[in-house]
Amino acid sequence: MSIVVENLRRVYKQKVAVDDVSFTVDDHECFGLVGPNGAGKTTITECIAGLNHGYTGAISVLGLDPKKDHKALTYLISIQLQESSYQDKLKVKEACQLFSSLYPNPSDHNVLLERFGLSAYANTFISRLSGGLKQRLSIVLALIPRPKIVFMDELTTGLDPEARLTIWDNLEQLRDEQSVSFFLTTHYLQEAQRLCDRVAILLDGKIVALDTPGNLISSSGVGNNVIISADESSKISFDEIARFASDISSSGQSVMVTYEQAVEKQFLAYLVNSSIAFHTQEPSLEEAYFHYVEGARQE
Repeated sequence: MSIVVENLRRVYKQKVAVDDVSFTVDDHECFGLVGPNGAGKTTITECIAGLNHGYTGAISVLGLDPKKDHKALTYLISIQLQESSYQDKLKVKEACQLFSSLYPNPSDHNVLLERFGLSAYANTFISRLSGGLKQRLSIVLALIPRPKIVFMDELTTGLDPEARLTIWDNLEQLRDEQSVSFFLTTHYLQEAQRLCDRVAILLDGKIVALDTPGNLISSSGVGNNVIISADESSKISFDEIARFASDISSSGQSVMVTYEQAVEKQFLAYLVNSSIAFHTQEPSLEEAYFHYVEGARQE
């Protein structure tokens, strides 16, 4: 077990930031924390990583106590931050060399720079990099120590869609190659759905749901969608579709029909037999997320 958190509670003055949170992270797992701003994601991450000691409860990271064994833990974990500060006249390769010098068995930073599309910027001052390139560099620096666990905060903020997909592919490969665990906080639900083995949804310092992305989606009751273009509207019998639908909405350009898994075969067969052109849209973690958050707020 990489991480064990038991009854974690963190209070700032009279504000409860984390309220009796418990969970585990398996070896070689990518575990995600998602939730609105102020939900407690950063505080939980800081406590686990040994950056925040003002909590009650128990935390074990690779068998170590983040409070008592912080120094030993720094050689086993690494943190990729959303925003990092560097010296104005520090070049990309110099930052990599500096990080490499701090650890006994660092990864080859040249290989990592190549992997994350930064080789061409090795001699560039970090201050001249775009926000997206700085974000990629922060990932490289976090991977140099060959950590057992990497904490990642808003992993792909500032990256374009192509770069985001490249990062996801590379991290999945690295996890297999180096047997590393990832602890990810993100507002980007597609990222959590793609990368994470399990996801915890936080609200007001409490976990309101925790499971695999697939199980979170299926247990939320969020239905599948069929999208029918406006051009096909003349073929649609809304009375017939209503037999299968849990919801029907129109945007002017298309009709979206939401249906439950139990009626999928019958509904799709009806559309095909009626010669109605359509495409399906599977429910997403984002839809499930809103279901759980809104449900918790109404309790």
